[in-house]
Amino acid sequence: MLSINTRQNGSQFSQLSYESRKKLNYLKIFLFVGIAAIAFLIYYLHLLPARYNELMSYFLVLSISCNLVPVPTFPIVLYISHDYHIGWIVLLGSIGAAIAAFMEYKVIDFLMRFDRIAKLKQNGKYKKYAGYFDKFSFRSIMIASMIPLPVDVIRLLAITRKYKLWKFLTATFLGRLPRILIFAFLGSQLAYSKLIAIILLSATLLIELIRRAVKIYHRIPITERSI
Repeated sequence: MLSINTRQNGSQFSQLSYESRKKLNYLKIFLFVGIAAIAFLIYYLHLLPARYNELMSYFLVLSISCNLVPVPTFPIVLYISHDYHIGWIVLLGSIGAAIAAFMEYKVIDFLMRFDRIAKLKQNGKYKKYAGYFDKFSFRSIMIASMIPLPVDVIRLLAITRKYKLWKFLTATFLGRLPRILIFAFLGSQLAYSKLIAIILLSATLLIELIRRAVKIYHRIPITERSI
């Protein structure tokens, strides 16, 4: 499935059946709609003072941002960095990351019950990297959570190796603290952090739409493509 390359064939879940992938996509849609609904209810019912609505939305978005729902967090942190105390941004962002990690752990652990996914463990490179991971488990997860790069393989190794959930969440939380702190501090020093955040989010969305369009185009048989 992965030659331990988590992006092979465009998805680390490419070996799932069509029905399983469809259910996973439904889960993603449910999460997005659920977060939007919760944010709307908090705003509509005035459950929080108005000035904290944006902060709560930030927390909810970071609570679903993981491999399953890859939402870019850097622009979101930049966007609110001028509006709230950096301590709240770091704390809520790190707690949100731990919640997202919990969801990711449970879903991928469930997917490992499928034979086609479980065969990942028979991969030679998987066994090689698993050996390294077993020696430096906690530090590997913490560093992977700290650096602003997608190091999906570390998190997948942790889950497939049945690494203790509480240690997985703790390492994720501790790794996110300095990462979000740096992002928030950087945003607080930028005069146009909100504008930069909007540009980055828009560019990310555009690139993703183009990537998906190209992927769909290449699936269409050449004889059916209009010239």
